[in-house]
Amino acid sequence: MSDVQYAIEELVNEQVDSRIDDAISDNHEMNSIRDDISELQAKLEGDLADEVANKVLEIIIAKLVRRREESK
Repeated sequence: MSDVQYAIEELVNEQVDSRIDDAISDNHEMNSIRDDISELQAKLEGDLADEVANKVLEIIIAKLVRRREESK
């Protein structure tokens, strides 16, 4: 193999490796973003909704108890 062929192959391999690394990196970033979005959706649908519902119930119960005590 001539020096020119070797240099061309080396350059091509470097470019291919670089593009593969970029694609993996981009894919990792996209997966990370997807995970973050899924996490936020889960909080909105589950934990946060439960937390808000519990807080609302606490407020309602406190008001009912206060009214009952005031009416005695």
